[in-house]
Amino acid sequence: MHKFCKEKDLEACVVKLYLPNCTIGIVNTYRSPSGNYEHILNNLETLLNSISSNSMELIICGNFNINFLNNTTQKQLLNSLLATCGLYSTVQFSTRICNNSISTINNIFINIVKYNNFIVYPFVNGMSDHDAQIIVLHDITLPNNNNYFHFTRNFRLRLKL
Repeated sequence: MHKFCKEKDLEACVVKLYLPNCTIGIVNTYRSPSGNYEHILNNLETLLNSISSNSMELIICGNFNINFLNNTTQKQLLNSLLATCGLYSTVQFSTRICNNSISTINNIFINIVKYNNFIVYPFVNGMSDHDAQIIVLHDITLPNNNNYFHFTRNFRLRLKL
């Protein structure tokens, strides 16, 4: 994975979920606004080609620092690249509100043909100037075996006096 990443241009992490009826690869990305846009396109394409397979579904999410509310060349190029993998944008609301600026720079891309029964909504957690996005895919069923895992992370402010 490291060979595809370059700080500010493309930072990515992939997690595979092995479910009873499918395997899902979740790719979380970050692109700095000052990064080289050509690098993200080239390396994201190489990354997707290296991990995609007929037996694994992909979900791409993260902060692309492209305002999806505007029709720009960067948005068109990213949408075209991801469409070659059957992935399409799902976030249709603002994800960052700062001062007098509203933008959708975070997004989630899924195969909306295969998973057409979904909802996406914002989750305002107060920890950032970005709102989180939550996607619920109703087309994926999980067995109910009453085993629940719950992980939390404690954030504590430590002051040096």
